[in-house]
Amino acid sequence: MCLQLQICHRRRESNDGRVLAAIIQLHEEGVVLTGSAVSQRVKELDDDAEMTAIKAGLIAKRLGFIKSRIPKDGRHIVVWDEELAIRLALQYGIPLFSSISPGNLSHSSPLSPVAS
Repeated sequence: MCLQLQICHRRRESNDGRVLAAIIQLHEEGVVLTGSAVSQRVKELDDDAEMTAIKAGLIAKRLGFIKSRIPKDGRHIVVWDEELAIRLALQYGIPLFSSISPGNLSHSSPLSPVAS
């Protein structure tokens, strides 16, 4: 059990874990999931983190999130996928918010609230 806790801690403290935590927090707050918003949140969570919008977007894509473009202004956003977020949060040991929990799963994966 101790080894599993160490693995979760390492994952959570990795760049992937920081980006995932930022995406979950921003979604909970209703913020558009842009690379710059995610990178800014990562920097707020960890002052030593060196994260750019491009790097945050690439990590989000590597985690399995789909990126899309908002038609009118051309900004790229991360498409919220609740099932993926829950699965990754459990894998990375990131706490889930009350509105995002395995019991509250929706079957659709809508775009970020502002983009829809």
